Amino acid sequence: MSPAPHVRDSSAIRRIPTVRDMMTRDFVSLRPDASIREAAKILVRRRAPGAAVVDIDDRFLGFVSSRGVLAALAEFLHDERPVGPLREYLDPDPPRLFEDTSLMAAIHWFGAAASSDRLLPVLRGNELVGVVAHLDVVRAVMSYLGGGEGSGPATLYISALRRADEGPDY
Repeated sequence: MSPAPHVRDSSAIRRIPTVRDMMTRDFVSLRPDASIREAAKILVRRRAPGAAVVDIDDRFLGFVSSRGVLAALAEFLHDERPVGPLREYLDPDPPRLFEDTSLMAAIHWFGAAASSDRLLPVLRGNELVGVVAHLDVVRAVMSYLGGGEGSGPATLYISALRRADEGPDY
C-alpha cells in the first residue's frame, strides 16, 4: 500500500491582500476651485498628508500634497502675490492604484513614487473610492506575515522588487 499523497492544509493558505483590503474610504477631497488657504486649513484640521481633487461628480482630477500647499503658501509669503485656486497646484497625473491592485504592486508604486507621495488615490474607473497611505501598506504586509516575524504560516516573497526606474513586471 503506497503512502497517501501530501495534502496541503487549506486553512494555512492565505489570500494576499489587495488595495481594497487596506485602503481608507474616509479621506479628504477638495474641489478644484478651492483656495490654497482653504486647502491648507482642511489638511491641517484633518492632519492629512494630501487630498484628492474631484469634480462635482466625484471624478478624480488629481492630487495635491501638503508639501505642494506649503510651496504655494511660501510663494505667497515670498512674492506677496495672490495664489490661484487649487487647480493650479494639483498633480493631474499622480501614480494611481485600483481596488484590485495587489499588495506587491502597491509596494512597488510606493517605492517608485516621489518621496513626498505618502498617499495615493484608489480609483474605480475615474471615480475616487479611497486612498492608501504608505503606512497602510506596511500594516498590510505585517498583518499578512502574522506580526512581522517572518516565521509564521505565511512568508511574503519580496525579492522580486525592482528599482523604481525598472517598472513593474506583473
